[in-house]
Amino acid sequence: AEPGARSIMLPGPGSHLVLPDYMSPASMGLVWFTADGRVLYLLPWEGSTIAGTTDKPGEVTFEPRASREEVRFILSECNRVLRTPMDESTIRSCWCGLRPLVRDPNADPSDTKAISRDHVVEVLSP
Repeated sequence: AEPGARSIMLPGPGSHLVLPDYMSPASMGLVWFTADGRVLYLLPWEGSTIAGTTDKPGEVTFEPRASREEVRFILSECNRVLRTPMDESTIRSCWCGLRPLVRDPNADPSDTKAISRDHVVEVLSP
């Protein structure tokens, strides 16, 4: 409809850590805001605990990987709210996936908080 329009689709890599089951109760999870205002969680899953997720713009790749920076961020944020500190030796495994995110076409392109997890409908003039 508008060939010169800037792209509003962004790949959103999300990294997750698999931790021992004792890091979360069997029937409840924990969700909190990180120091910089993002959301992080600990959830029981298949006899383990999942911690995640990071949230920053990335690039499309066939093999997304959790970076050391993302792993350290998740550990650091978990250690802010847990009594028992953990380090990289606590991690059983980790993975990273890509989710399609939409930027509000009317928002500042450098504002990553304008990235939506909801549907965005943009109406263009004919």
